[in-house]
Amino acid sequence: MFTGIVEEVGRVIDVGARDGLVALRVVSDRVRQHLGLGGSVAVDGCCQTVTALDHESFTVEVMAVTRERTTLGGLEPGTPVNLEAPLRAGDPLGGHMVLGHVDDVGEVVSVRAHEGDHRVRVRVPRELARYCAARGSVAVDGVSLTVAEAHDDGFTVALKLDEFNNTSYEGVTAENFRGIDVAADFSIPAAVVENVERISALGVNIVVGTTGWTEHVDRVKAAVRRNGIGLVWSPNYSIGVNVFARVVAETARLLAKEPEYGAWAWEIHHATKKDAPSGTLLKLIDEMTRAGYSRAIDVSSNRAGAHPGTHEIGFDSAADTITLRHVARGREGFARGALKAAQWVVGKKGFHEFREILFS
Repeated sequence: MFTGIVEEVGRVIDVGARDGLVALRVVSDRVRQHLGLGGSVAVDGCCQTVTALDHESFTVEVMAVTRERTTLGGLEPGTPVNLEAPLRAGDPLGGHMVLGHVDDVGEVVSVRAHEGDHRVRVRVPRELARYCAARGSVAVDGVSLTVAEAHDDGFTVALKLDEFNNTSYEGVTAENFRGIDVAADFSIPAAVVENVERISALGVNIVVGTTGWTEHVDRVKAAVRRNGIGLVWSPNYSIGVNVFARVVAETARLLAKEPEYGAWAWEIHHATKKDAPSGTLLKLIDEMTRAGYSRAIDVSSNRAGAHPGTHEIGFDSAADTITLRHVARGREGFARGALKAAQWVVGKKGFHEFREILFS
């Protein structure tokens, strides 16, 4: 069971045939972490069984009947695919109940602008069109959509096609980026590296606030050098959080040689935040380690409600307890910091961290 809320855009990296089946190997970061052998995953809305799993990808085997009724049989290496992990009890139902049993393949027959959005008309077999009702739900390539208009031969949905519609990087063109000084990337981990490579090739400087991609930081730095642009990265653009990190680092430095002080790191964020620990908490722990605190740090994370984010670092001994805490009241502070970084990086080159801007 799925909800039609795409969690990640993966990429097909290998297509093979075996015993009448087509094996698709898909690179995934976020969704892969929630999969297991024999479990289910939605690939472009089609429920598939995971037959292989490694540190960067998963494999599904597509049967002939599935290839007849879906677009999976036509996928090639390099093709992006919408991914969603199966619904678990207690997960939010952000879209509608989606079984992953695809009824048929439709055809986009028109796209027209309409009062701030775009109306996309899809033609489907008439025996299927009879079940499409205005204001009802439909899943297209695994995306939960509301039917704006129902027709005898299909339906129309309303989409906002703009800078947020970039699943295949079709929006990263010289024409779209003409006259832009700085691009801001607050996307998903799987998209960051290629976004940087493509945008930097256009000569546009970048501010990156996405977390979860730093294992590929050398590749990002290489793109920055190769294309001669400037890039600022931070797991958190809140000015207060960055000041907080300096306080944490200094406290860790002062207590590094005091063995009686143990340490913990804790956070809470809204229930829909997927990564735990967050990039910010990991950065705080890294600051403590770099400051010389080499003892174990107990780490914990909570996800609940709509909490914008609290981070807490503590040091405890038999004599006393020191608690350092930062509480975000909203998202505005992050936006202000990102804007500050964007203004700073105009005309500059090289890979920079936000703290350089604040404390240099």
